[in-house]
Amino acid sequence: MAGWWERQRTTIGVALLAALVAAGLTLWLARPEPPPLRVIQPTSVPTPSEIVVHVSGAVAAPGVYRLPTTARVLDGLEAAGGATAEANPQALNLAARLRDGQQVVVPERGERVAAPERPERTATPERGPTDSAEARPAPPAGPIDLNRADAAQLDSLPGIGAVTARRILEYRERVGRFERVDQLLEARLVNRPTFERIKDLVTVE
Repeated sequence: MAGWWERQRTTIGVALLAALVAAGLTLWLARPEPPPLRVIQPTSVPTPSEIVVHVSGAVAAPGVYRLPTTARVLDGLEAAGGATAEANPQALNLAARLRDGQQVVVPERGERVAAPERPERTATPERGPTDSAEARPAPPAGPIDLNRADAAQLDSLPGIGAVTARRILEYRERVGRFERVDQLLEARLVNRPTFERIKDLVTVE
């Protein structure tokens, strides 16, 4: 028996080794294939292709609509089902390009259309009587000489504005020196109420 084992040991070893190799090869061939490698190419950020506008007023179906970026006001009206019979779409610029977030209000006949928005600007306040009085220089302490006074001094008198002051200076250049204060009234440079207010504030030297 021992002699037989010695003779068959090499054969059995070779057979076992061949079986192990065959089993390993079978497992290797049966393994699942790895998924194919995907190469992702970088892409640019897509630009928005739509805008959202609000169409209201005299249209069949007022609401919020998505339109192409090239849409015009006319496209907005069509998206809202068109104008109603009472609408006045000609009051709008139908060819104007729409922008994202814009509201289009279709007026009815006889309805006033709101003016387009304009950039804010600081308005110059109108000057009232109080502002004008504060802007004038204070009257001088003593009487003003009609033959020497300039426009600013004459303008400081009560009831005398820039126009009347210029008329007094033009009269003085055209006629000559004032001989009397009453010439203001005689030449109709001032009216009677104004003359009564300034007669004690002017003089002739």
